[in-house]
Amino acid sequence: MASIAITFGILCRHDCLAYKPLMTRRISFLAGALMSLAAVACAQPPAPVARPKVSPPKLEVKEETTQLKAGAETYTFVKREHQLVGPKGVQDASTEWWELRDPAGKVVYRESGAPPKLTDQGDFEETSEVSASSAHADGGDVILVEGMQLPSAPNSGSWVQVFGRKWGSATQPLTSFGPAISTEGEFTGLGIDHRRDAPKPPRPGVTVVTLHDVLKFRVWTGNFEIEYPVLINWITGRVEPAMRCYRTTMKGRIERCSYPIKVDPHRDGNDLTFVRMFHEPEELGTPKHVVIKPTSKIEFLEAEVPVTWQVDAKNIFIGASGPESDDTWVKVRIDGQEGWIHTQEDFLAIGLPQSG
Repeated sequence: MASIAITFGILCRHDCLAYKPLMTRRISFLAGALMSLAAVACAQPPAPVARPKVSPPKLEVKEETTQLKAGAETYTFVKREHQLVGPKGVQDASTEWWELRDPAGKVVYRESGAPPKLTDQGDFEETSEVSASSAHADGGDVILVEGMQLPSAPNSGSWVQVFGRKWGSATQPLTSFGPAISTEGEFTGLGIDHRRDAPKPPRPGVTVVTLHDVLKFRVWTGNFEIEYPVLINWITGRVEPAMRCYRTTMKGRIERCSYPIKVDPHRDGNDLTFVRMFHEPEELGTPKHVVIKPTSKIEFLEAEVPVTWQVDAKNIFIGASGPESDDTWVKVRIDGQEGWIHTQEDFLAIGLPQSG
């Protein structure tokens, strides 16, 4: 038995040694195959994730009405609106037409447009948003219709139209005081220009009509904004510039008014620079060279800007950044020194670079 066991052991050792190279080759082959499969699996893109299908928005057309109080009377604002309605409600809307109706239901004014066009993706190519509100001014009640066209350039696309009652026509319905007003800027609301306050009546029984109700606009000049007032003229039943200012210069008689200024200065606080400062908004005499240090305090007081009032049948446009914008002046106070500057180099030095 012992000899058999020894012989078997020898045979086993001999067989293992004989097959060791073959086993090694098989193991190497299997390892390589597994690595190749892993590389192929890593190179394959991940399986797409199933996303829920989103239904395109549904187009609906509706007429909406708004009741507006004008004194003791109620007017109705009606508009036809095209709406894109999705799972979460109205995604976009555009007004096709709108009209203002008097208390008897008669149309006072109507503005018509075309139905909005759709893109291949199912969106509106352009939209027109229109709304109306009523307000009480010192000279009477008004209805303001406001709109916005999109897409539009920055600081543009919005407009406002005024409806009121001429002085002395208390029994007549409201009428339009002119076409829609637009500007490179925005309408900011109604106000009173106290510079136009009427004096006291010279004697009892004399009626003085005060014309100081204004529409306030912020108008972009290319470097900053000005506050521009538009007068509601209750006598003529029209809107018009609230100020007309004339003065004589080296160039002759020009129309220029000073306006409150709104700025958002961006000045490099590490630079040492200067501006040319004049006593008046005109290049007369030798300017004072005022140094601006990083710690300088700059106050913006007012601006004298050439403003255009362009009227056609459909629109009044207020412009302040046209070809005459080189004649724009800004009154500043720099570290206590006060005066006027007007070149683009000087505007840049005080943090008002040209843009838009």
